Amino acid sequence: MPTASLPEPGSSGASPWARALPAAAIAALVLAAACGGLTFVWDHDTHFHLASGKWMLDHGSVLRTDPFSVHDQDHWLNIQWLFQVVIAALHAVGGWEALSVLKSALAAGMMLAMLLALRRHVPMWWLAIACGLAMYVALSRVRVRPEPFTMLYLTVMVIALEAVRRGASARWLWLMTPVMILWVNMQGLFILGLGVFWTAMAGAAVERFLLHRPSGNLVSQESLAAALAATAGCLVSPWPVEALTQPFLLLTRISGEKFIYTYFVSELSPTWQAPLSHPAALALLGLTVLAMLINRRRTAVAHWLWLAMFGALAAMAIRNIGLLWPACAYLLAWHGGEIVRRIGTRLRPPAWTGAAAAGLVILGGLAAAAGYTTEWTLRATSSWQRFGAGRQEENFPIAQAEFLKTLPAKGDILSINFGDASAFIYHAWPQRLIWMDGRLEAHSQQRFLRYHELASNDFASVAALGASRQLPPSVRFYFVGQGDGLRLSIFAQSDRMRLLSLSPAGACFTRTDWNLGGALPPPNSNLREAFDRPMTGDGSIEGWPMARRRWYRQNPTPMMYRLGQMLMWLGRQPDRTTPLQIPPPPSDLQIHCSLLSVRFLSAAVIENLQRPAITEGMLAQALQVRALYDRVEPSGLIPADINAARGLYLYNRLPLGTLSTHDLKQFGPQRIRAMSEARQYDAAAAAVGDLLRFFPPREQVTPPEWYLTLRNSMNDALNRSRDLLEEKERLGGMSPGRAAMIMASPQYGLIDQAIAAAEAAPPGDADAARAAGDLHLRKGQTDQARAAYERAAKAIGTHAPLRLRMILCDWVEGRLWKAHQQLDALTAGDEPNEAECYYHATLLEQLGLYDQARAVALKANPHDPAVREYIERLLARITAVRASL
Repeated sequence: MPTASLPEPGSSGASPWARALPAAAIAALVLAAACGGLTFVWDHDTHFHLASGKWMLDHGSVLRTDPFSVHDQDHWLNIQWLFQVVIAALHAVGGWEALSVLKSALAAGMMLAMLLALRRHVPMWWLAIACGLAMYVALSRVRVRPEPFTMLYLTVMVIALEAVRRGASARWLWLMTPVMILWVNMQGLFILGLGVFWTAMAGAAVERFLLHRPSGNLVSQESLAAALAATAGCLVSPWPVEALTQPFLLLTRISGEKFIYTYFVSELSPTWQAPLSHPAALALLGLTVLAMLINRRRTAVAHWLWLAMFGALAAMAIRNIGLLWPACAYLLAWHGGEIVRRIGTRLRPPAWTGAAAAGLVILGGLAAAAGYTTEWTLRATSSWQRFGAGRQEENFPIAQAEFLKTLPAKGDILSINFGDASAFIYHAWPQRLIWMDGRLEAHSQQRFLRYHELASNDFASVAALGASRQLPPSVRFYFVGQGDGLRLSIFAQSDRMRLLSLSPAGACFTRTDWNLGGALPPPNSNLREAFDRPMTGDGSIEGWPMARRRWYRQNPTPMMYRLGQMLMWLGRQPDRTTPLQIPPPPSDLQIHCSLLSVRFLSAAVIENLQRPAITEGMLAQALQVRALYDRVEPSGLIPADINAARGLYLYNRLPLGTLSTHDLKQFGPQRIRAMSEARQYDAAAAAVGDLLRFFPPREQVTPPEWYLTLRNSMNDALNRSRDLLEEKERLGGMSPGRAAMIMASPQYGLIDQAIAAAEAAPPGDADAARAAGDLHLRKGQTDQARAAYERAAKAIGTHAPLRLRMILCDWVEGRLWKAHQQLDALTAGDEPNEAECYYHATLLEQLGLYDQARAVALKANPHDPAVREYIERLLARITAVRASL
C-alpha cells in the first residue's frame, strides 16, 4: 500500500538513484549535527576536567582527593575520572582542536544512531523533523563535559530496548553491561540508564500480564538477566557503593531541596519557572505529548514512563533540557511516523512524493549545516558561541592565571564567578590553589554556603567589602569576570583591593591588607600597555582590530563592546540617591578606566556587533561617568559639557518602547540621572513621568520603590529650582538670551523653560538664537541646535563665531574624526581661541593622541579661570598617562 515514504533500501522495485536518496538524506542530517557540535570550546569546566585527567595520566592512578583547592574536605568522589582521562589523552594528542572535534563527533554519533535505528520504520521527512528539532535542543548541552556521552549512551539504550520490545533477540541487551561500566565511571547520570532499562522492563510486564499486549522479548529470563548484569556493572568503579549514591546527592541539588544550589548556580535554575525562555524544548516536549496522545492505542507503557521521567528532569533544571534528546527524538519520530503513515494510507500520495521529501530533507540538512558553519544560526539564536575548532580564548582568564603562576608572591585565588576558577586550576596550579570552583561535589555544602555569603554580602558594596572579616585568610588574589559590573565597580573602588591585571575575560585584584608573608606584588601595567591605545581613522583601537561580519562568519565576538563595558564598570562610581549628593572623588584608576571605556565603546558603536541600543546605551553611561569626573560647567565661552551632551544624545536615541524590561530598567533611570547630573531638572522630571508608560502594566499601577525614589528626588529638585527662580526679580529686565542662560545655569537647572524663553525671542535676536542652540546642544538635541545656530548666523551675517558650536554638534553625533579635523584647522594658528584649544585637546585625549593633546593644550592662553582649570586638569591627566607608558 503506497505511503509517503520511500521504498525500503534494497527493495527490488527501487532504482539505484531512489535507493541512494535515503542514504544521502541521512548523511546530510548527520553533517548538520556535526556542524552544530563543532564550536570552539567555551565551557569553563573543561579546564578542571583536563587538569584532573592530566594528573591521572602523569601519576598513573585515579584521582581520589582534591589537589587543586584550599581544602575544606579531603575526600573527592571523582566519578567523572574516566571522562577526564579520555579528554586529557585526546588533548595531549590534538590540543583544543581535538576537543572541539570530539563534541562534533558525539553530536554526529547521536544523530546517526537514531537515524539508522528508525530509517526503515519512519518516513524520512518526518524523521528529519523529529530528530532535527531534538538535536537542536540537545546541542545546548553538547560541550566538553560528560553530558554528550550520557546522551549517546541513552540513545543506544533506548534503541536497543525498543528493538527487543519489537521482537529482536534479548541478547542485544547484554551490550548494556559494558555501556553501564563506562557510564558509571564518566558521570553520575548513569542512573538514568538504569531508569530507562527497568521502566522498559516494567512497562513490558504491565502490557503482557495486565493489558494483554505483545511485549516482544523484554519479558524473558534473558532480558531480566541482562538488566541485572547492567545494574551490577554500576558497581565496577573505584567507589562501588558511593558511586551508586552520588546521583541521589545530585538530585537534591536540582530538585529544590537544597535551594542554595538551585537558585545560585544558573544551570541548576528550574526550567519550569520560565518555560517560555526555552521555546524549542517546549515545542519538542509538546509535540511528543501530542503525537503520543493521538497514537495512544499503540503507545507502550514504557513510553509514557520515559516521557514522564525525562520531562520531569528537564523541568527541574536548565542543564537537563538536552536530556530530552534520546526519549523525545525517538518517541516523536516513532509515534509521529505512525500518524503520518496512517494519513498517507488514506491520502494515497503519488510515489514520487517520497523522493521529493527525501530531496527536501537533503536540502534542509545542508542548509542547517551551512547555518552553523557560517554562524547564521548562532547569531539568530543570540548565542555567543563560534563555529570552529579550538578554545574560545577571550572567555577564560588565561592571562591572569599565567601571570599569577609566575608571580613570586604567596597567596591563593578566589574567583567571584566560581566557574572562572577552572582556568586557574589548569594554568596556575600548583603554584596557586583555588578557594572555590565549579566542582560542587569536591566542596562541602558549608564551603558553598560561605561562598554564597561572600558573594551576596561581603562583595555587595564597597563598605561591606571594606568591613568584611570573613575573607578567606589564604586568599590574596580575586578575579572578577568582565560581565560582573557591580563587583568590578566595588573592587575598583575599595581601598582593600588593588587592580593587578586585566584581560578580555575580566580583572584580577590583589588584597592590600594580606598579612601572611610576602611583599605586595607590583601592579601589572597592562592597563596602559595593552588597553591604552589610540583610536585609528577607521574607528578601531590600535592593537585591537575590529571584527567584521562576513557571510562565512556571522557571529564574531564583540570584543570592543566587552572591553568597553568592563572598563566602564571599573571606572564607574555608585549611583547617587539624590541629585545634590556629592560623589566621592574618583581615583586615578577610575578616571583612566572611564576615559578608556569611552574610547572602546565608541569603537564598539562603529563595530556594530551588538544591538545598537545596547552599545549606545552603554556608551552613554560611560560618557555620563566621564562628565561627572570632568566637572565642566557650561558658560558662554564653553557652550556645553561635551561628554554630558553626547551621552544625552545617545540616551535620546534609545527606543525605550522596544527595550527588554531588564534593559529599560538599566538605561531608563540612567538617562534621568544623566539629566540630573547635567543640572537639567525640569527635563529630568518630565523624563521620569515619560519612563513610567514603558513599564509593564502592573508596574505602571504600582511602580517599584526605586522609581518612586527617583521621581520624588527629581520633583524635589525641580520645585526647589522653581522657588529659587521666583526670587530672582532681575530676570524680567534681561534680554531673552541672557535670561535663558541664567534659567539653565546649575543654580536653577530649568533648561526646558530656558529654551522656551530663548525661542520666544524675536527672529532677529542673535543672542537668543545662540542661547537656544547652546541649550539644545547641552540636551543632546543636535538637529534643533543646528537650526538655532543657523538662525543666529543669519542674524549676524556670518557663521564664523559659530564654527566651534557646529563642530561640537558633529562630535556629539559621534563623528569624532570629522570633528578632530575641523578643530585641527581652528587651532592651527599661532593664537587659537582658548575654548577651541580646550575642546580640541579634550577630543585628542579621548582618541588617545596624548602628545597632540598636550601640544594643543599648551597653545592655549586661557584668560577665563574655569577654562584654565579645565586645561590644567587635562594636562595633569596627560602627564600622568605619558609618564606610565
